[in-house]
Amino acid sequence: MVLVSVAMTALVTPVVTSVYRPARRLVGYKRRNLQRSKHDAELRMLACVHTTRNVPSIISLLELSNPTKRSPIFIYALHLVELTGRASNMLAAHHSAANQNRGSSSDHIFNAFERYEESVGGVSIQALTAVSPYQTMHEDVSILAEDK
Repeated sequence: MVLVSVAMTALVTPVVTSVYRPARRLVGYKRRNLQRSKHDAELRMLACVHTTRNVPSIISLLELSNPTKRSPIFIYALHLVELTGRASNMLAAHHSAANQNRGSSSDHIFNAFERYEESVGGVSIQALTAVSPYQTMHEDVSILAEDK
């Protein structure tokens, strides 16, 4: 029985590593960068905002990317909120200010991004809110970046 246990332990690790390779799904991203992208291709960005104080600096950074109609950018504006009073993480899409006018910090943040979208040509914004604990917030950001 001891020999069978040792043999099973020796065989399980190589079998599992050959079947499950988490790096395999990221192979397509290894050579993706700004230098190799087409000039007229849409650039997708994930802008993470924690408080309203972060919005002006993020918008200034987005202005440096110089979006135009020929070279547009698509921004996923992600408001990061600490998880309190819920059992699990949550990712929610934000609707336009006409539908929700509660005066929350998320509304102020997304209204600023909507005004930026209206004032600059070649910019599209999708507003999202991620509610998760601080310890795992980076995982939500990474997963969203991979998905989008």
